[in-house]
Amino acid sequence: MTIRIHVAVVLLIILPAVPACARDENPESTGPSPVPSEVPVSMANPATTLEPTPALSPASTPGAPDFECPNQAEAEMSAVEQAKAVPGDIDGAGGPESVFVFADEGGSSGCIGFVVVDLEGEVRSAPVSYPDIDPGFGFPSLNSVASINDLEGEEIVVNVTSGASTQFVSVYTFDGTQLLEVAYENSFGDEAAGVFGFGGSVGHVEAIDCLADRVVVSTATPKGRRYALIRRFLDPRGAAWVAEGEERSIGSLRRVTSKPEFAGSPFLNCT
Repeated sequence: MTIRIHVAVVLLIILPAVPACARDENPESTGPSPVPSEVPVSMANPATTLEPTPALSPASTPGAPDFECPNQAEAEMSAVEQAKAVPGDIDGAGGPESVFVFADEGGSSGCIGFVVVDLEGEVRSAPVSYPDIDPGFGFPSLNSVASINDLEGEEIVVNVTSGASTQFVSVYTFDGTQLLEVAYENSFGDEAAGVFGFGGSVGHVEAIDCLADRVVVSTATPKGRRYALIRRFLDPRGAAWVAEGEERSIGSLRRVTSKPEFAGSPFLNCT
């Protein structure tokens, strides 16, 4: 499949120079898991033996919200009439369809942001479930569209919030009938999560991208003068992405961020 990504927001991470005395070490398979310093974390990429991860109990309708937004129909109309459209082949039929990300500042928590797609006159939408959406800071907003999972068409990557140095996105996919928010197996237990982090600073660095037919979610945190890197691998099946294993290593910041997922914006290399 031809790579086709429409990028709306590009984050440039400037990494500090690494002290000359910092030494790399070979990857190690054991060690304490770093604790995330901001909101949910995300990143990854394979090359060593993967450790199996217990599977989640699947939801009855993965990606479908367990609540209704009374303002959703009105938000759909407002998005099509007022919001700026970005083209994308969301249903896999060749497109392009019009993609909108819209904020209703009067909506309740979980019903403020909406992702809307005009499929040649048939409108589909999904609420942005992240509870602390703040339109005053420009959220939600479109990050990009990219072909990520095993469904036909492209997925919609949406900026939902940011920390001091990290940004966070959610992903939306069309299953042929409805637009769904992607959930994935949380790194820290059998919880479903829907927010991926990228960016960071010397305190922690995060990234997310595609690696072959998997999604890699990576996080690096300081360990002395080096960084402990955890790369977690997800099988992106529809709207429920399943954890397949992880890879751990320790090295300099330069070595850690040489992994391909750290090279650019989230899902940059997805095809």
